[in-house]
Amino acid sequence: MLNYYSGLLAKYHYGNLEDAIIFFDKALNNPVSSADEDLNLTITLAKMEVLINQGKTDDAYNELEMLENKSSGAINKAKIYYFIGHIHFQRNDNNSALNYANKALDILNESENNTLKEDIYNLLGNINITNGEFIKAIHYYELTQNTTQSLQKKLVVNGNLAVLYSRSAKFRKAEESLNRTKELLKFLNSPIFEIAVKMSEYTILFEAGDYKNALNTAETVNRQALKIKNYLYISLSYQFLSECSYYLKNSEAADSYTALALKYINRDTGSESVLFDLITIINRLNKTNAESLVPKIEDVIKFLETNNSNYDKAIALYYLAKCYFLSGSEAASAKYINLTFNLAREKGYDAFFFREFMFDPEFFEFACKTSGLNKFEFLTPGDSLNETELISTEHKKSVNHFIENCYVLKMYLFGGLKFLYRGKEIPENKWIRKKRKLILCYLLLENNKRLSKDRIVDIFFPDTPLESIDNTFHQAVSNIRSVLKSETPGKTKESKKKYRF
Repeated sequence: MLNYYSGLLAKYHYGNLEDAIIFFDKALNNPVSSADEDLNLTITLAKMEVLINQGKTDDAYNELEMLENKSSGAINKAKIYYFIGHIHFQRNDNNSALNYANKALDILNESENNTLKEDIYNLLGNINITNGEFIKAIHYYELTQNTTQSLQKKLVVNGNLAVLYSRSAKFRKAEESLNRTKELLKFLNSPIFEIAVKMSEYTILFEAGDYKNALNTAETVNRQALKIKNYLYISLSYQFLSECSYYLKNSEAADSYTALALKYINRDTGSESVLFDLITIINRLNKTNAESLVPKIEDVIKFLETNNSNYDKAIALYYLAKCYFLSGSEAASAKYINLTFNLAREKGYDAFFFREFMFDPEFFEFACKTSGLNKFEFLTPGDSLNETELISTEHKKSVNHFIENCYVLKMYLFGGLKFLYRGKEIPENKWIRKKRKLILCYLLLENNKRLSKDRIVDIFFPDTPLESIDNTFHQAVSNIRSVLKSETPGKTKESKKKYRF
């Protein structure tokens, strides 16, 4: 038993999977564990979990198949089905993973074995988050959280909830889940859990578009992962650094981090390899002929469609639309824009489009016009972001400034009537008469109605002599036009748009 517990310590505390395997093999060769079927199965499954985490799914699957045929007892069968489902999940065969997870749950319906149930709920949460089914994933993670007494599982589940909520642009709820992981971390002083919490923090910062602070957090994750030599987290942290560098428009750093990630990535794991390819394609978008990237990104989409990976598919479709647009194929671009918007709005992938709007507003506005969507509906995550303490004040100001500038003309009615033109308040001295300002207010409030000259004259100039009506009306309209025209900045070389509309 000492070797078994040493293996658990190596896995969960130090994150050293190689040492864990050595200890578990020693435990399995012990005469006591060999004679006790339940103990033998417990140690074997602990070893299988490590092999799965290492990407050695074939080795794990072969051993589990033998156990499935030899094992007796319903609970043991359920455990084996759970781990076979886990392997199918690692192999990106989510349909088979769901099948085995549900077979295990069927066995446990009459059982009080809540520990295994919570593991299965967590697996179902993982399958659904991979499928991009965020609502279902949240349901299963909450079932896990409500069932388990394990602090470790609560920490992992809350970390996953933080990821889900941040991708849905529910940043305040994501922060609440993150804070729960930080509280739990006080009782689980382990490098592997410290990394897990930092990765959840990174996701919130990244999805909120706070790339500078996300980069700093990714650097922390990278240092911790290198220290414990966990190749999965090393690879992920370099990919995080690459993503942040791309959005900070530092292409040289993005390429450098991508090259470092490639040294640690497990090419045997299909999804890990494909998502790495997607990051690489996105990094190259502004540095190479976009048309040459179309076949590569189409291959990524085919893989994601096969595995029902809707979230990553929505991102890939958006960048395929961008590739076609930059290649001059606006009709093809429009097709994929509609596909990605329809999918993302159905599933609630709000944070990605919020970030893309801020990153490249010109293309995003083209996308919205093509789809007939109101671009302002994609700005609503800004409210949730402002309520989140994790997000820096500097970034909140930047987001608020961006949102303000998205409005050509904005009117405030409370605290005194005022107008903002592209985020800048129109000075009071621009108005020759206050009535002209009130007319503009009226026009905006009644913007869905047809308004005649006579109607406006009746309301604002009821005492005007008949012979002066036309002149008074045209002076008012002229003043409104001149005020708005004076607030329109002149065109410069720097203000010329990159895209055609």
